[in-house]
Amino acid sequence: MTQRFWATNGEPTETVVRVLQGGEARDVFRVGGIMQDIAPRVSPDGRWMSLTCDIDSQIWEDFNSLLLVELSTGKVRRLTHDKYVSGRSVRWAPDSRRLYYLTRDGGWTQIQSSDLEGRAIALTDSPMLKRELQLSTDGQRLAYVASDGFARIELHWRATQANRDVRVALLNEPATRFRLGRFERVKFPNGAGLQLAAWVIYPPDFDPDRKYPLFVDVHGGGPSSFLYLMAPLSALTAKGPLEWHTWATKGYMVFVPDYSSSGEYGPGIAAARHRNGDYGGIEADTRDVEAGVEWISQRPYIDAGRIGVLGSSAGGARVNLLLTRSTRYRAAAIHDQIGSGVLPDFLNGLTGARTGSLASTAYWEQRVGKLAERPKDFLGGFLFDGYKSRTPTLIMVGGDRNQEALAAGDPTSAEALFSILRQSHVPARMLRYVDDGHGFETPASATHAFEQVDAWFSEHMDMATDANGSILFEGGRVKSR
Repeated sequence: MTQRFWATNGEPTETVVRVLQGGEARDVFRVGGIMQDIAPRVSPDGRWMSLTCDIDSQIWEDFNSLLLVELSTGKVRRLTHDKYVSGRSVRWAPDSRRLYYLTRDGGWTQIQSSDLEGRAIALTDSPMLKRELQLSTDGQRLAYVASDGFARIELHWRATQANRDVRVALLNEPATRFRLGRFERVKFPNGAGLQLAAWVIYPPDFDPDRKYPLFVDVHGGGPSSFLYLMAPLSALTAKGPLEWHTWATKGYMVFVPDYSSSGEYGPGIAAARHRNGDYGGIEADTRDVEAGVEWISQRPYIDAGRIGVLGSSAGGARVNLLLTRSTRYRAAAIHDQIGSGVLPDFLNGLTGARTGSLASTAYWEQRVGKLAERPKDFLGGFLFDGYKSRTPTLIMVGGDRNQEALAAGDPTSAEALFSILRQSHVPARMLRYVDDGHGFETPASATHAFEQVDAWFSEHMDMATDANGSILFEGGRVKSR
């Protein structure tokens, strides 16, 4: 069993793994951290337990590694160092001598295996997101579901002892029903020595001699999230990438950049973030996004004077900060952003439903420190920086269900941004979806949000459309037919 302890007297939070042997419970593993889903699995022979956690920072799941615990002694062995391991994917071989698991790969996932000494073997390298990994009872085959950037979904099995991978069934093939453009995974330099992944979606009938407006989607999740293969507005109702293809069909080039705090780029990212006070990674991630937009804007078919940006949840906070630092964006949409830095997040943990919460105290003491000792560190962020933005901004927030989340869902930052933009005479509109939570929970609300973003971008990016809703443009002018 696992148990998460929240501090009540200033002690750090931690997660404890206990085993029951001979009627007595015994602790076999402890790790610090606020969010550590360690997913323990006992080997078939009962000698070992596999765990996944961030053993480096022990604050968050910034970079998960695969660990092995010898149950008789409690000794811990680290099996992986350079790949983020998806904890719930780990499967033991029947002979207890090998483990199979999924690792992140720049938006995709790959299957890897390791023996008990940490000697790892990559079993796949295909450009697909693999999930629901299962191992046959004889240990000879792995089964998994795979999807790609066209929302194609397939069922596969793969031999564990040979280089053989078989597609068993095609479960979904939207390309037979919809007009889709080209989808690719690219890498861009962030200016700090990293090559970050990104999705790029091209309009159908793409013409490299034309100039296309750019639609930038800054993904949510924040620290330890990866480059989702899932667009934001339809995330709860039509999960997958087709929303991006819809923007491409409307005439946009679509760019979805990753950022360095996403857990993809090694354990040192989190350590640096906590050292310099960028606890949520927003500052560094915003620089990453801007570097990516600058990089793709250099392509000859991008109209660098017509760029719109959308951010949802953690992506919303990053867009909020981005707009205070750059004037390159003609239009923006922010959906249910997390707090704009430490100050609003901290206030959210002190007030409302969390008034007097000791769990909130432990949360902030582990991330930032004690308020009495470091008061200035709790005043950081960009809650009041909206006056620096000149970008027309559509703001969307959810209703009261957001109170279920600690950091996400508090509308204070969105409300402050909207008020400041209005006071600064920057075009702004705010919509509150009172029956939704942190995401759009019905097809009707998701469709409405999409239509509102579409209308906002069309208005402020000087778009014209034909009878089918396709954007007509050429260079800086509307294209006639």
